[in-house]
Amino acid sequence: MAPEGQAHWEKYGDSGIITLAMMLQTSSGARPGSEDAARWADTHGLEHPVIADETGEQENWIVSGYPTFVVIDQAMTVVYDDLWPFDMGAVVALLETEETTR
Repeated sequence: MAPEGQAHWEKYGDSGIITLAMMLQTSSGARPGSEDAARWADTHGLEHPVIADETGEQENWIVSGYPTFVVIDQAMTVVYDDLWPFDMGAVVALLETEETTR
């Protein structure tokens, strides 16, 4: 999903949608560090933020497997805790709803 995430960042980043990837483990299953996240981002040519969950605190978000897509609205409310399969149309509709309520 790395190329798709980058494409969403490029297409929708200026409209208020933020793409953030969180690395939960390395390919060997170890806890990642910031160097691992940076290396993964470089490998996939990602320009959006990629962070490492060094403590494993975010594992409670894994509902059905990897990758898990969590969508948080502008009020920092979790709208989708597992948007799988990923549907950018649902995210864009959320942004459009936020814009019309302002």
